[in-house]
Amino acid sequence: MVVRIFYRSGKYKPLKRNIFTKILNTMIMKKLLVVCLAYFLPILSYSQPGRSAPEIRQWHLKEIRMRDVCILPDPVTETYYMIGMGRRNVPVYTSKDLVTWEGPEIIFTPAEDIWGDIRVVNIWAPEMHYYKGKYYLFLTFDTRNRFPEQWRNWLPRVTRGSQVLVAEHPKGPYTPFENRSTLPPDMMTLDGTLWVEDGIPYMVFCHEWVQIKNGTVEYVQLEDDLSKTVGEPMKLFDGSDGPWVKKSDQHGCHVTDGPYL
Repeated sequence: MVVRIFYRSGKYKPLKRNIFTKILNTMIMKKLLVVCLAYFLPILSYSQPGRSAPEIRQWHLKEIRMRDVCILPDPVTETYYMIGMGRRNVPVYTSKDLVTWEGPEIIFTPAEDIWGDIRVVNIWAPEMHYYKGKYYLFLTFDTRNRFPEQWRNWLPRVTRGSQVLVAEHPKGPYTPFENRSTLPPDMMTLDGTLWVEDGIPYMVFCHEWVQIKNGTVEYVQLEDDLSKTVGEPMKLFDGSDGPWVKKSDQHGCHVTDGPYL
C-alpha cells in the first residue's frame, strides 16, 4: 500500500533531464517520510460490497482502515485531508495533527452516466491536489466495458482511465471537465498524478500492462486549468527498464503502477 503526502518542494530539473532517476529518488524519499502512516493504514474495510461506511466521528489514526491513501496539507484551511479508496466513491477524513481524524465523509460519487453508457464500477488511487486556488481530484475509473480486441488466455482489456475533476473546496462538490477519461480513452491508464515543472502542469501516469504487457510510466502536458491534455503522451520508461525488475511469474509481463511524485 502507498500513502501519498503532497507538499511544496524545491525546484527540480526539467522532465527531459534524468527523469527516471528523479522519479525513483522522489518516490523513495516520500515513502520514507510516511512509513509510519503506511503501517497504520491497511485495507479499507468499508469498501467491500455489502458494507456501509462508518459513522462520521473522531478516529485515532490506528483505527482507520484504508488503502491507496493520499493526504493533502491544505494551506487555505490549515487542515489535512486524507482520501482513499471507497469502491465507487471517494471518502475523506480531516485532521489538524495527523493523529486524530474526523470522518469519513463522501466527497465524490460518479453519476451513473458520467461516461455515458459505460458504467464506472470502481475508483482507484484517488489523489487530491491544490493548484492555483482550486482543488482537484485525480481518479482512476475502472469499468467492465471490453475493448473490441481481446487476447486468448489473457485478462479482460477494458475501458479504464485517469480523470481530473475540479472544485472550489476540498470537500467538493467535484465536477468532471468531460464525460470521458482525461487521457486518451483507447489507452488503459491508471494512477494519474500531478507534476508541475517550470510553471507547466503535467499528468504522470501508467499505461496498464494488461493492455501492452510491458507496462510503462508516461507523462502528458495539461492545460493550465488541468481541464484537458496538450499534445500526445510521452513515455518515460518501460516496466522492464530497471535491471532489478523481474517478469510476473503468472503472466510473464512487467507491471507499472503508482508513479506519484
